[in-house]
Amino acid sequence: MQGAGLHEDTDVPSLPAGARLAGVTTVVGLAVEYERVAALGAAINARFAELVRDGGNDALPAASALEVMSAIGRVHHEATVASALGLAQVEVTSAHLDDGIRSAGQWVQRHTGMSGSSVGELRAVGRSMERYPKIAGAFLEGRLRAGELATIDKVIPKRFRGEALRESVEFLVDVQNELIVGAENSLTAKEFGRFCKAVQDRLDTDGPVPGTPGADDSEVRLRKRSDGWWDLLGLLNPDDGAILSTLTEERDQKNLRARTGDPELNGVKDDRTREARHAAALLQLVLSGAASGRPGRVGLYLHMDLDDLAQRGGDRPVPMARTMANYDITDDTLWALLADADVTPIISDSGTPLSFGRTRRLAPHILRMALAYRDLTCWVPGCDGGPNCQQIHHGTWWEHGGRTDPDDTKGGCGFHHKLVHDHGWQVIPPPDGQPGDATLIKPDGTTYDPTPQWRKQRRQPDTNATITRLDALRTEFPDALKDVS
Repeated sequence: MQGAGLHEDTDVPSLPAGARLAGVTTVVGLAVEYERVAALGAAINARFAELVRDGGNDALPAASALEVMSAIGRVHHEATVASALGLAQVEVTSAHLDDGIRSAGQWVQRHTGMSGSSVGELRAVGRSMERYPKIAGAFLEGRLRAGELATIDKVIPKRFRGEALRESVEFLVDVQNELIVGAENSLTAKEFGRFCKAVQDRLDTDGPVPGTPGADDSEVRLRKRSDGWWDLLGLLNPDDGAILSTLTEERDQKNLRARTGDPELNGVKDDRTREARHAAALLQLVLSGAASGRPGRVGLYLHMDLDDLAQRGGDRPVPMARTMANYDITDDTLWALLADADVTPIISDSGTPLSFGRTRRLAPHILRMALAYRDLTCWVPGCDGGPNCQQIHHGTWWEHGGRTDPDDTKGGCGFHHKLVHDHGWQVIPPPDGQPGDATLIKPDGTTYDPTPQWRKQRRQPDTNATITRLDALRTEFPDALKDVS
């Protein structure tokens, strides 16, 4: 990122009329203003600590918590913007060389106390700001956050150099608006990551060259520490990571269910952390594999609709293969798994799988597999809980006459299922067992809105941009658009 800075086409937000900073023309002058802001922040934090410790006079504590965290989020964003601009200033001026430090990132770590990971994210943000002026402008305006710029920075594969890198940057410059809208329409970082992965697939149509060292190989390293413990360090490619994560999560859920049903434990809760449970599950998987004489068979559930079967070989899109933890895997990995798999066909008609009525309260395994195809994530928008950790909820509760049928059941994670049964939330699934998002009613009777608070406070640029363009066209061509509303 040597010589990095803001792209010359970046639109910088203008200062409000009469702003105190209008007379500041040097970076040193800005440093004085930042010191003043920091001192004010310290005073605010001291008062905040008193209120948190002793309690305040807020009539609605939850509402006040949302207000203060929303404000703090904005302050954090502005601090991140300042940090990214400051790192760019260090890069441009090579200030780190004055202290004999190898890189600007190391210089910032030493003088600010930031962690290496924080500085690494700033460098990614800086590259996006340097390359993509519209994205930089949206970041400066507060429409995008640092994590989204860091995700955009990863769209171009690291192996791209020279002409490939230049052409890739030019490609992303042309789709900046799509990236901004994609970020604003994503509720979670994982959702936006999938969107950017789709953009990367368009950019990198060939993928890594097979067999190239480091191109697609996962890496794991075991290192014994001086205290006798071991560090397990690794970097897994998307397919290996998806499979290992899914198997580990499934074994952990199996262990929890076995513990619940063990009469000797009397329902004693497992107080270990999720990470500790997953470490135990991973070791169990390794031991099970080492003890077997041949690789274990894979259980593959093939979901097919009658319409798909009737039109097999047509132009219908091929569905993406997914694990039960809701991770995508490539076709090559799927075919490798198929080589030694037990295949269970699940046939449905117009997306409606199996029905059991009042004969079964708990959804049997075959119905859970069918619902896994329909309910890829938890019913709460933004919750990525995959089918392997979902609990099946009856829209009409079982004790009120509910039926174990697809049109009256919906998969949700354990946490949100508990909110429904113990805290008064309501889940209204799509009609007739169709896929799609459920409508959520909060205990106070209002409809749940998953939009992050900070996005609610921002304008909607796509809508406003459309209106602005129409107004400009009306002025230039008053007769051509007179009927457009």
